[in-house]
Formats: sequence, C-alpha cells, structure tokens
Amino acid sequence: MTRTLYVELPPSMANYFSEGGFTDTTYFETRRHSRLRCRCEADLCIVESPTMLVRSESEMRVLVKDVSKCGMGLLVHEQLFPEERISVHFMGRRALATVVRCRRLGKRCYECGAKLVSFESDE
Repeated sequence: MTRTLYVELPPSMANYFSEGGFTDTTYFETRRHSRLRCRCEADLCIVESPTMLVRSESEMRVLVKDVSKCGMGLLVHEQLFPEERISVHFMGRRALATVVRCRRLGKRCYECGAKLVSFESDE
C-alpha cells in the first residue's frame, strides 16, 4: 500500500533535496560519528509506544534526513515521542530504532532523532 507524504517543509528548507554528502562538523560538536545526508522518502511503522499514548495511525510516510553509524534523523508530519520504537524502511533497507528527541520545525514538520538498534538489508 502506498502512503501519502504529509510532511510540509518550512521555507528555510527549500533546498532540502539538493543537499547531499557528509554534514559539516564544528569544534564544539559532541557527535561520535559522521552523519551522511540521505534525502529520501521512507515508510515508518511505530512498533511500540508508551502506554499512555494513543495514536490514530501507526504507519506513515516520512523523509529521511541523515544516517550515521548509531542514529538517524527523520522529518515527520506529527510528533513522535522519546522511547517510541520505530521501524523505517528505505532504499532496500530496514532500520529499527528508538526515538530520542523530536522538535517542531513548522506546520506538519517535526525533526526527530533516533538511535539505531539494528540495520538490515531486504535481501
């Protein structure tokens, strides 16, 4: 089943799909691994949510922002919450991850960071 992408990129992200390669780092950055921009659509499935959270949908179309050895960045149309476990299927691969942060960038656009639990190929 093909899902519709509801993410609305804010004007500040107008060149989102033209960006590529590794992200720049700064002296004060505390990341352990480089991030590779991976601008593509993906299917996200919420595998597990906190018990107090009731969701109307558990599957959605999202944008992958970047991927590193231990994590990934996503753009979604609704807020995800820390500790939610998700499965992201993109580019012939499936990533299982745990949401660690989510912030609102604009109407129908949330930037989420997730810690990778496993990453496997479809083959």
